[in-house]
Amino acid sequence: MSTILQVSSGKVAHSDIAGKDTAIIKHRIAGQATLTPAGIEGDEHAFAGHGTPGKAVLAMTVTGLRVLNAISASSYGYGQLGDNLMLSAFPDKTPGSFWHAGGCVMRVTGARTPCRVLSRMLGIQLKQLVLADAADLGLYLEVTTPGMLSEGMTVTAR
Repeated sequence: MSTILQVSSGKVAHSDIAGKDTAIIKHRIAGQATLTPAGIEGDEHAFAGHGTPGKAVLAMTVTGLRVLNAISASSYGYGQLGDNLMLSAFPDKTPGSFWHAGGCVMRVTGARTPCRVLSRMLGIQLKQLVLADAADLGLYLEVTTPGMLSEGMTVTAR
């Protein structure tokens, strides 16, 4: 069991840190957020492959955020490393497992793979990110049942 600590979405904008246009920086959605088959409504993606059905939502945990901040001597907060959902823990990391939150259902499709934008944001080389537990970087989710999400909701695996 887990709790949603923050739901976030982002717009494509130029990032001097990332060195290119990106939507990796996301912002908190106050109240309820609409979850569609394409992900969090209003969330934009700058790169091919992001925002596809199998990568509609990126979930991270506070532990994963702490690990990434520690290995990079950074202090990023919720939503600032591309995460749409910041969770207290993953209810299940297994690819193919289904997560339920309110009336929404999401399926784990796999671990986030390190990318150049994330590497530049953290100021470390890609090979250092590969050494981290893949789940610390986040898990991608496919939306199988759309609905509404908000902070404080319980997320369970079934």
